[in-house]
Amino acid sequence: MTDYFFDDTETILKKNEKKKKLNELLDRYGSIENIEKNAIGVDGYDYMFANTDNLINEVLEERTLRQVSRLAKQEEKSSEYDKIRKEDELENISRYIPSEGFNDVYHSKLDEDGRVIYLGTEQHEGGYSDRKNDLGGKTNYGITQDSLDEYNNLWNSYLKKGKNFPKDVRQLKALQAKQILDEMYFQRYGIDKIKNTIITRNVFDEEMNQGTNAGKDIAELVNKVKGTNFPLNKVISDKLAVAINNLSSEESIKINDLLTLKRMERYFESVDKKPNPNINNLRGWYNRVQSYHSQPKVFEKLYKDKIDYYIQKKYPHYYNKQ
Repeated sequence: MTDYFFDDTETILKKNEKKKKLNELLDRYGSIENIEKNAIGVDGYDYMFANTDNLINEVLEERTLRQVSRLAKQEEKSSEYDKIRKEDELENISRYIPSEGFNDVYHSKLDEDGRVIYLGTEQHEGGYSDRKNDLGGKTNYGITQDSLDEYNNLWNSYLKKGKNFPKDVRQLKALQAKQILDEMYFQRYGIDKIKNTIITRNVFDEEMNQGTNAGKDIAELVNKVKGTNFPLNKVISDKLAVAINNLSSEESIKINDLLTLKRMERYFESVDKKPNPNINNLRGWYNRVQSYHSQPKVFEKLYKDKIDYYIQKKYPHYYNKQ
């Protein structure tokens, strides 16, 4: 077995490489038991040569410490949002009960180790913003001033009767924003009929963040993968929803990932149509869509160089590093 001396830079580097390999194997197999039971071929050899001096125990201890740190940060974030929701409830601003499945879209989901599985709309959007690079203008919890005006003046909902939805988006409460997103996007375009969670999340995020193409896009992709002929409508039909709900796990992942690619290409088109100010939104859009892809590293390989090309070479004169 190898002895490690912490004043020996070369040895430390070798040790770090072994730790990296052990972390990769733990990510792939889930536990020491699964590695020792199932790792064969290259993985088996990697484990045997990386786990000198029982280094796996040190790796597990470091992973536990990182997990505790992640949980603490997540609890801090969650407490902030819980505080906002409780304040809204105390003010009795809404009789609103989320439609079935909307909480799974709106709120983040963590695994048992506290790692983010899905970053919900609530966390993507945050609170109030009025960035000069945002063509949507003033936005609060994902609701633009135009959307609030539509809800107040044109949208027919018994839920808002007797409730004081503000005229100014800056005064909008978190639960009010959630209600608007549920009614005017999730239900309005038939997304609530999709019970296939991985696709529901992606379709909803496209609908609220990229206009009203989501229904058309998902119909087009289902047709492509399944050989069907659903019409390309803005609103998801009952028949299309049934087809989506009956997809196999492999088909769901394939269609979901194709949708992320389609969404990313549409963001590039938005930059080409209006480089100023959209080039300044490109990295944020990329991060958002990447979070919906089943393999974020694959998505990164597909688009990282193109993102850099757009910012550094194609439209550097419009890019504001701030």
